[in-house]
Amino acid sequence: MTHKPMISVIIPFYNEYNYLENAVLSVLFQSYKNIEVLVVDDSGTHSARDIVKNLKDKRVRLLDYGENRGVSAARNYGLAHAKGDWVYFLDSDDFISSNFLDRCLAAAQYSKLPVAGIIRHINTPDKLIAKFGSDSLDFVIFSIEVNSGSNAAAMHHQYIYSKKFLDTNKIRFCEGLVFGEDLLFHLLVASYARFVCLTGGAFYYFRAPTPDKIRPYTAQDCQKWIITKQKFESEYSRILTLGNPRLNSQDAETLIKNMTDLSTPKQHVSRTVRVLACVIPVRKWRRKFRNHFAH
Repeated sequence: MTHKPMISVIIPFYNEYNYLENAVLSVLFQSYKNIEVLVVDDSGTHSARDIVKNLKDKRVRLLDYGENRGVSAARNYGLAHAKGDWVYFLDSDDFISSNFLDRCLAAAQYSKLPVAGIIRHINTPDKLIAKFGSDSLDFVIFSIEVNSGSNAAAMHHQYIYSKKFLDTNKIRFCEGLVFGEDLLFHLLVASYARFVCLTGGAFYYFRAPTPDKIRPYTAQDCQKWIITKQKFESEYSRILTLGNPRLNSQDAETLIKNMTDLSTPKQHVSRTVRVLACVIPVRKWRRKFRNHFAH
């Protein structure tokens, strides 16, 4: 009897209450059945316990460490508790097509590579959901790139990973970042895996944020960007010392620049302040003029 590897699907959860069930069901309805689903509750406003309990599927496990530590820590915690031969990271507000894992595993078994996934071809069927993937069923081996414009892009939801490969090379998500953790993770993967096998016929559905979820940045956010930038640059420099010449990533340099811009407070100056800024110098000049001719 042919051994069927287990795939551990890790889903970090933080307040995406309305979408979590859809994400988990998209995994449970996969054509490939030897899976486990690890929902890691990152202690937001809503708990994932009721959703997991109502699904009544023994393949779904809830992991709750009782505090908010961020998405990277949640993924790492799930990875530490995964029992599968392969791991896949799915965001809790997105979902995958029913043959996604089957196609990714077929690509991995065909190529015998530790990283395999779908071709990054983007369609946008509507304003809220972006569709990543291609109808092509061919297996194609790419050199791993770090440019987001390439087919083998720096997007964790595009690939499944050999757990042994991640554990052996101690590849984990960098914790404590506001964003950019997925790019650093991919840079680490690219440092140890030269090639990736991609396939078509499967899709990842990314749910774009709606306007009501977008808020202006605050001074507190700026402080977070500064911390993120410092930590990102430190980790990026460490990865570069691994000696992979392909890691001169334009994406990383662009991300550092964006974080610099975001961490620079943009002070809003009211109309009253602008008017006073013009009036005060004029009054000061008039006072000096009168004093000059008073003597």
